Amino acid sequence: MMSIPAFQKSVNFKKALFLLLIFAILLVLFFASSYLSKALQKSAADEFNRMVLDRDYRGLEKFTHRIGIDKSYGLLKEKFPGNEPQGHDFAHVIGIAAYQKEKTAGLLHCDSAYNYGCFHGYMESFVAQNGIDKIPQVENACISLGTLHAPSCLHGIGHGAMIDAGYVLGKALESCHLLQNSSQTYCFDGVFMERIVQSMRSPEKKFPITLETLDYPCSEVAYLYKSQCWRNQVTVWFSFYGGESRNSGQRCLMVEPEFRSICLESVGLNIAMLGPRDVNFAVRGCAFIPEDIVSDECVIGVLKELMFENKSLDVAEGLCGFVSASTRTGCQQLYGQLKNDNQMRFGATVKTPS
Repeated sequence: MMSIPAFQKSVNFKKALFLLLIFAILLVLFFASSYLSKALQKSAADEFNRMVLDRDYRGLEKFTHRIGIDKSYGLLKEKFPGNEPQGHDFAHVIGIAAYQKEKTAGLLHCDSAYNYGCFHGYMESFVAQNGIDKIPQVENACISLGTLHAPSCLHGIGHGAMIDAGYVLGKALESCHLLQNSSQTYCFDGVFMERIVQSMRSPEKKFPITLETLDYPCSEVAYLYKSQCWRNQVTVWFSFYGGESRNSGQRCLMVEPEFRSICLESVGLNIAMLGPRDVNFAVRGCAFIPEDIVSDECVIGVLKELMFENKSLDVAEGLCGFVSASTRTGCQQLYGQLKNDNQMRFGATVKTPS
């Protein structure tokens, strides 16, 4: 017969053995879970990268619904960590899914990355599901984001208006008049940009770019729309001339005098989109005036876009040294303002829309 002390030792040993077994099982489960989680993350990243490579926008939309908006957006930011412009169209898709999944609250997933592509997609989805007559509702949500983010959000409404209009320009521009007067310019800008990128059209339906159409529709639209039209038309010229800025800049010098400045700034914007390696690269791209005189407006355009996109900030910092003496003080003041906006845009959380 076992003595009480021996029995107690046996019980304690069994308890210890049981606890050790439980601990071992938990440890195995922990590592198995960790391994499975990493495997799933890698699988999701691999799937995401394949869709980016194939430009599979429909697949990305379904993928975002499945794994969640923030996870999908996080993978996009891992893929394009430098806020590369290639991420813009994919951010559109994430914005589309954000509205589909969460309606008004979905706007909170969007931010300034990739030139506000998520906002643009969100607006496209809103218009597609609610109809163009409802855009004043989402206009209020945009305005509630504050003066820093509202313009790009309102610009997204223009993308949605153009898609809703079936790429009929006059109809899309008319839709922008449903908004307050202070919002309409941003909407016009979005309409003209969407006319160029044609994000929801198949390749065979896209407008051709020819020498004869390089100034269309800006040469024909009503005066009210010309400023935003010429601003976006520069992108068409850059595409036609293979990314070369000189011909685009010289075309700006032939548009109506009151729109030349915004046109020349847009040449600078497109140079910035190419990712200038240094100040000299950016400035040489703006030297297209006869006798290779640097265009102040173009340099200002490079400065604005680099700060807006949070790119090559060291290049942006030195640009004001290359404008004419009469422009330099204004350029330096602008740089200070843009620097402050940049810090707020990329360092602050977007305010909750009401």
